[in-house]
Amino acid sequence: MINFNKMNAIESIDINSLDYKKTSNKMNIAVMIDEGIKAKGYKYKDFASRLNRTSSEISKWLSGTHNFTIDTLTEIEEELNITLVSKIINIEENNFCYPCYLLIK
Repeated sequence: MINFNKMNAIESIDINSLDYKKTSNKMNIAVMIDEGIKAKGYKYKDFASRLNRTSSEISKWLSGTHNFTIDTLTEIEEELNITLVSKIINIEENNFCYPCYLLIK
């Protein structure tokens, strides 16, 4: 019988900061989409229908593992009236840029 030490297994997992950030961003986007769907009072199948997508595709989006295109995120933003994509604004007088979420909607 194999003696499995849980602590050694946890220590052996090496997640670099870039992979962690990618995963975190995907999960955060999934949460924001889910909250937007609920705020609109949509059922998942209704939301899927409004975007001409399948329920299984919406389920994949909400899993937190989907790698979205900008086009898909834009479609979701428009339907749910939320902001998902970070915008960069050039502040010319200071000669640098700020990442900023534009809350236009």
